[in-house]
Amino acid sequence: MLPLIALFMSLPLIEFRVAEDLGSLDWSHGEVPPLVILQIMEGLTHIGPRGEAMPAIARKWTFARNGKSVIFMLRKNARWSDGKPVCAGDFVYAWQRALDPRKPTPYAHILHDLDRATAEGCNTLHVRFKRPARHFASLAAHWVLHPVRADLIHAHGDGAFQLPHLVTTGPYELSEWNPGQFFTMKPNAHYHGPLPRHGLKAHVITDDNTALTLFRSGKIHWMKDLPFGERSAAKIMTGFRAHPALIGYFLGFDMNHGPFNDRNARCAVAHALDLRQIPALLGGDEEPATGWSPKILRPGAPRGSVLFNPAQARELLAGSKSREPFSIHYYSKDIHQPLMEWVQAQLKANLGLAVSLQRQEGKSYWARLRENPYPIFLSGTTAWYAHPFAFFSELVSTSTANWGHYQSAAYDAAAASNAFEKAERQLLREDCAIVPLYFRSTLTLSSPLLSGVEVSPLGQAEFSRARLKAPSPR
Repeated sequence: MLPLIALFMSLPLIEFRVAEDLGSLDWSHGEVPPLVILQIMEGLTHIGPRGEAMPAIARKWTFARNGKSVIFMLRKNARWSDGKPVCAGDFVYAWQRALDPRKPTPYAHILHDLDRATAEGCNTLHVRFKRPARHFASLAAHWVLHPVRADLIHAHGDGAFQLPHLVTTGPYELSEWNPGQFFTMKPNAHYHGPLPRHGLKAHVITDDNTALTLFRSGKIHWMKDLPFGERSAAKIMTGFRAHPALIGYFLGFDMNHGPFNDRNARCAVAHALDLRQIPALLGGDEEPATGWSPKILRPGAPRGSVLFNPAQARELLAGSKSREPFSIHYYSKDIHQPLMEWVQAQLKANLGLAVSLQRQEGKSYWARLRENPYPIFLSGTTAWYAHPFAFFSELVSTSTANWGHYQSAAYDAAAASNAFEKAERQLLREDCAIVPLYFRSTLTLSSPLLSGVEVSPLGQAEFSRARLKAPSPR
């Protein structure tokens, strides 16, 4: 093993930018860095280039005819990075842990269809659902459904997700972490698939402009989250790519308290925003939202968003019960500043409302939303599988991502039965529970030396099959 370790340590590094430090790597709980988790962890399935489920630790799976159960057959050569087999029981334990009410995860809602999961030996996992759930094969790629080692949790607690105790199932394993600066990943020698030809070095760069400067100077090979003010210049660079993505943004409301505990007030905001202006405002291939899920998931379906109508917006506002002042809250990201200033200007011009803006750091923003939502707030949805239910499930009554605490039996029933047109009409027209704004692409820059980075419709990059050429001698 020593020669192999030496080889891994001497591999050239693909260097890329991450906007936040590692923090917690407990993929069963909390907000983990998806770009990192995708390199070091693998679940039952993997998301393909069109959002489809592909074999990963599960080599195949079979759904029951009624769609209410599925049997996953695991690879016999699947190993953790310490050499121990990946077994069906590791998935059962992980899912039980994610659903433990004593330590809730904000993604627990994605398991709400789960009835029970049982390990039938090391290599067979039998999953049963409360209702048909054929989308589960794609959903199984989400990090919350990745396996967890019970023995390491019992031995080290939360330390099981930190070096030196962290073990992984993906093509890479974490090798070094310099908090606030960088971390490195080396190929996982026990990975069941082809080993990567390069190591990885992730630079923690919180500022988009700083990241772009380092990219232009050749100090990093790949980045996403381009600076808002540099998008036009970036688009003409050789390594620019816009990848179709299942990522949308919307305005949410506190449905139970404050000025938006009133349907007329919420619908007034929806009618006051001319979403057709967003592409020119943001300039990054945005698609104005005409429904709750992207068109690529429901081609040809009638669209359910409320249309821009300032006169009707003013009439609705006049008929609302509340006159409380409010601020619009949003989380720190350069692109959100002009977007929220545009919303502010639209409400002033079309409703006569003078509202303030409140920008907050991301982690504290989401922590507050989970406990006590703002009257009106910006949120986003990234689908974790290519199915409309990935969006519609976010706002069912039991969802932990239902930040505004929207409650509608009619919506829940329509979403659960995949009657998406009916669910969308209830959500956006009858209740005005949210205001969809736009869907975006994933914009990336890649060095001419780098090829083979795969970016999925879920907005994440995979480096295991990438290739890095040596720079030409000067």
